[in-house]
Amino acid sequence: MSVDIKQHTVEKMKLSWFTLQVNDSTVSDGKCYMIGFVRFIVGYDIVNQFSCLKELKTSTRGKDIFETINFFFENNGISWNDCVGSCTDGAPSMTGNIKGFVTLAKMKNPLLIVNTHRFIHREALMTKTVGSYLNSILINAVRIVNYIKGKPLKSRIFAEICTSMDAGFTNLLYHTEVR
Repeated sequence: MSVDIKQHTVEKMKLSWFTLQVNDSTVSDGKCYMIGFVRFIVGYDIVNQFSCLKELKTSTRGKDIFETINFFFENNGISWNDCVGSCTDGAPSMTGNIKGFVTLAKMKNPLLIVNTHRFIHREALMTKTVGSYLNSILINAVRIVNYIKGKPLKSRIFAEICTSMDAGFTNLLYHTEVR
């Protein structure tokens, strides 16, 4: 299912201009991930779509983040020329004048129009004001994830179940509050 969603997202990115939201985050087990979202227009609708999640093995410099996104673009035939904007946090690795992600992206596409401060956690912030029915569903999902992650044995059993089902991922991330 995730491969199908990725293929549809990549195809839509190739057909129109898009903006890119990028953030890096370190999770409780010490691993660092780079997450990307794209926003593009389909018909009369503005579509927000998850594009990629990649582990940053060593450092989280702007160069590392750029190379990760650039690798994703090259492997999927996506052109930097179609990227008309980027959204990042204010960290030097993202916005640095010499080696920041935005600077390196502008080298690939000098016409990169806009860089804005991130809204990467808007979904998490929205859940604080969502209706009680949807909020109760989210709370139950968080409880299930935290129940599985709460004990190493449960996490290992969950990983084995995922492996036996040929799932692309075998572990869950703890829920954390976003301010």
